[in-house]
Amino acid sequence: MRPLVTGERLQVGDRFALGDRVVLEVGTRLADPAERTLDAELGLVGRSEAMAALRASIRAVSTFDDPVLVMGETGTGKELIARALHDLSGARGKFVGINTAGLDEGTATSELFGHVRGAFTGAQADRAGAFELARRGTLFLDEIGDMSPDLQKRLLRVLELRRYARMGTHEDRPLDTRIIAATHRPFATTIASGAFRRDLFERLRALTIEPPPLRERRGDIPLLFAHALLAVANGRPELAWLVAPPDLARAAPIPLDWWLGLESRPFRGNVRELKNLATAVAAANLTSGPFRPPSVWSDDASDELPSSATPRKPVSALPDDAAVDAALREHAGRVQDAASALGCSRFQLYRWLNTQEKSPEDYR
Repeated sequence: MRPLVTGERLQVGDRFALGDRVVLEVGTRLADPAERTLDAELGLVGRSEAMAALRASIRAVSTFDDPVLVMGETGTGKELIARALHDLSGARGKFVGINTAGLDEGTATSELFGHVRGAFTGAQADRAGAFELARRGTLFLDEIGDMSPDLQKRLLRVLELRRYARMGTHEDRPLDTRIIAATHRPFATTIASGAFRRDLFERLRALTIEPPPLRERRGDIPLLFAHALLAVANGRPELAWLVAPPDLARAAPIPLDWWLGLESRPFRGNVRELKNLATAVAAANLTSGPFRPPSVWSDDASDELPSSATPRKPVSALPDDAAVDAALREHAGRVQDAASALGCSRFQLYRWLNTQEKSPEDYR
């Protein structure tokens, strides 16, 4: 364990104080180098089965040039997934992102397709659109579920013909761009209401990725928060005390009970909300100890989960100390593996380690 160095680039393996003696590592302890790369370089953090499935899906989809549809709730990292697909594809061109819901109806066509001089009043020079700027790269169309009917029709034609033209000219250009679209809206509803074209949906749906909401991978929450807080503290020496490893302080700056309480928060805004919480914690703790939880978040833990959330499975009580100790030794201090063998949560084991004044390192 080592202190956080100002300006240091965070990597998988960086450690964070979880309790007086318990340490949480940033990133995942994965045997597959491809998964380690996805986690460390592309920001897809998590050890849950849901995240393992997401990483596998991203690797598989990145080998195709077909359009991709990313469907997930707000804050689940849809643009991050799009960038991961772009980076893994080896595309030589740029990644260009457009929020289609924010396009002004009067300029949307020009933003996407570009225009030539004189195409409309005020068009004083030729201008490349998003399709052209993303040539040999990736065009990410965010919030496509809110795209206007006219733009939907134009996009469908581009996908069918694999060609497009700037406004003001009939000169077609070949489409040499990977299209990735994303939405938080359920297509079953928007198609049924007529707000979204079924034929466009069918064009986009061949390759789909559905990032899991945070409530479906609650075991990743402390890891994600540690990663987010380290990122906020990076390059800010006044926050070094907050992320100091436990061997550099008499007690961990953030109490273990506060860490354990993270999993009970609803996080309706998913990872985006979690990152906001990390920023709020940092802002409330610019001066050293004791730890001060941000007051604006103080009541969130008591909120009920959304009605669509799946209730968490109850975990078993810990067996006797000897059995816990034996499981940790058998699995060489790998808390997740030991927890699975014991039928309990890994944070029950972290609490046990804290009360025993032990660390996973003691079993390696």
